[in-house]
Parts: sequence; structure tokens; C-alpha cells
Amino acid sequence: FADAADAADAALNTIDNQATPRAVLSTSANHVASFNASTHPESIFEVDISAADWSTVDGVNNSLASWTRSNPFTPANPVFAIAASNTLFAAYPAGDTRLGLWTSRPEGQECRKWNGEKGGFVENVPVLRYAELVLIQAEGRAKSGND
Repeated sequence: FADAADAADAALNTIDNQATPRAVLSTSANHVASFNASTHPESIFEVDISAADWSTVDGVNNSLASWTRSNPFTPANPVFAIAASNTLFAAYPAGDTRLGLWTSRPEGQECRKWNGEKGGFVENVPVLRYAELVLIQAEGRAKSGND
């Protein structure tokens, strides 16, 4: 755990000490909008999904957006592969900023992240975000006796 905290410290120091830090921690004011930006403001490592990546499959229907939502959503097409259960969704406190990333449907909670902001369901998908490094740093410190 101490090694994880040290590695997160080193990564965060590298990012924070750049002349113009590329990744910054999101705020509650920009959290929802950050998932619909071409490059997530917290992105440290991301996968750039382009139209060419899907050209040999079956088009845009295999993008991340198609996994997280049905578009258009109709009673005949209510399926999304990645969704929150009603139980999990109910655990969010009222007014939680993260609720803005979900749309309530009778069949469940539809994720509104990665909506194909570059067009045609192509997007940059963050794999490692600044917030994750902060969490690794905090958890590593706490579990190694450095609360």
C-alpha cells in the first residue's frame, strides 16, 4: 500500500508540476459536462476510439456509447449493457452531482457518459483519471498507517 501511495504521489507530482497541467481534478460544477468533452479534463491515459476503429466491425453500434445507452430509447429498444441497478441508484444522496450522469427509465438507470462527443459515437475514453490517482494515494496512505 505504501508503494502504491508513493507511485501515485510521483504521478501526481509529475502532472501538477507541468507548466500547463493537462489533467486537473473535476469539480461538482463541471463533473457531468466533463464526460462529454472530447478529452476528459482528468484524463491521464485514454483510448481514442475513432470511426476507423469500428469500420471493420459493424459501425458505430459497437461504440462505448451504445453499451451505456439505447439511442433512440424506445419501449421496444430498452436495453443497455452497462447500467446502474435501481438499488445502487437509490443509494446516491439527493442533490449528488453524479446523478446528472443518469437518466431514469422504467427498465433501469441509463448511463449518460460517453455520448459520442466527436460524432458518430466516436470518443476518447479515459482509462486512468486524476481522481483515481488521488484515491490510490489516499487509500495507500491510510492502509499503510498514514491516515
